[in-house]
Amino acid sequence: MNRRAAIAIVNQLKLEGEEGISLIEDYSGRSLGGRSTTAIAMEELDFAKIARAWAQACVYSDDLDPSDLDYLRCDQLGMRYVVY
Repeated sequence: MNRRAAIAIVNQLKLEGEEGISLIEDYSGRSLGGRSTTAIAMEELDFAKIARAWAQACVYSDDLDPSDLDYLRCDQLGMRYVVY
């Protein structure tokens, strides 16, 4: 996931009172072939929340481009989900 997009989503969700969400730097997902990316860890997987937070962040920032977030993947790690 684009680092700026991940930071914007985490910040927006925290502003909305979302708990149990955090940013992961250098996450190496199952489908990344050894490469790493920025990811979001969350207790409850909800792509609608992610999409809404991204839309809100884009509305309020001239620095973000909606196309920066064009594809998401997800892994489950124990009791948490990682979206990247």
